[in-house]
Amino acid sequence: ANRREFDALLLAEWNRARRSGTELGLLLLDIDHFKVFNDRHGH
Repeated sequence: ANRREFDALLLAEWNRARRSGTELGLLLLDIDHFKVFNDRHGH
C-alpha cells in the first residue's frame, strides 16, 4: 500500500476505535537492508 492509502486506512481505523470506545495499536518497523530481501524475493 502507498502512503495515501495508509493514511486513509489509519484515519478510518482511528475513527472506528473512537466510535466503539476501543483501543488502537500501531506498529511501524524500519528494517535495515530490506531492499536486498525485497529485490531477491519480489515486492
